Amino acid sequence: MARHRAAGAALALAAVASLGACAAPASVRAPDAPRPITARESGAVAGAARRLALLLVEPFPLAATTAVPATIVIEAGEALVEQRLEAPDGATLTVRTAPDGALRLLARGGVPTGGPALGETALVARGLLHLRALGIGLPAGPPLIEVAGGRRVLLWERRVDGVPVEGDALRLVLSRSGALVGVSRPAPAPLAGAPAPMARADATAAGAAAQRLLGTGRVEGTPVLAWVAPGRGGGDEPLELPRRLAWVVAGTLGDGTPCALHLDAATLELIGWDWAP
Repeated sequence: MARHRAAGAALALAAVASLGACAAPASVRAPDAPRPITARESGAVAGAARRLALLLVEPFPLAATTAVPATIVIEAGEALVEQRLEAPDGATLTVRTAPDGALRLLARGGVPTGGPALGETALVARGLLHLRALGIGLPAGPPLIEVAGGRRVLLWERRVDGVPVEGDALRLVLSRSGALVGVSRPAPAPLAGAPAPMARADATAAGAAAQRLLGTGRVEGTPVLAWVAPGRGGGDEPLELPRRLAWVVAGTLGDGTPCALHLDAATLELIGWDWAP
């Protein structure tokens, strides 16, 4: 992984040293190289892609479909079975499932991006229809909606005690007219124990602690609570590390480089950091 060092960094040297060399953050770890699936593994998940194809709101053309041999990929420390169907018209369906059969990813290739654009309410309703058809429990609350490459991305963050869990969200991708492009839901991230409410520092104290670490830099905005992977900015920490409850404090270093500090929610100890996007 490429290493980066910010010239003139104003973080205290001892704090930086405790985190190791800095690196450009990655939101998703690339899966390891796939390997062929064994007969025993195949028996446990045989036909998962075809079963899911039959549940889709927009039918997938199973007639004359070719099934690519299943493989095993390791993603975020979890062994997933990947199956792929290819139709004569170029449409594809890729499915990744956990050993217990839980759906981790479903992606359709060849879905047109055009068509009439749905309004936000209709788009969310269509998204919930897709989730219900696939047997995925309907998430609580409204999703975040983003536009990416002509697609519509609906994100439902996992929250524990009202606090978002980093990197743990149900992600639904639709065409502008609401056709299903894909859905992904990672294995629930493990959580470290939360500090007792009375021991939890407040945002003001978190901001002051971050300012001391930044030195000639400065805190930007108000600190927010999140469940984060410790040392995430360090570069090589696995994403399956237990998330810790922390104050995330945005700021800039003395040379103007944007960053984010992760401070333990109770002790305000520096447990991780990241370059801000």
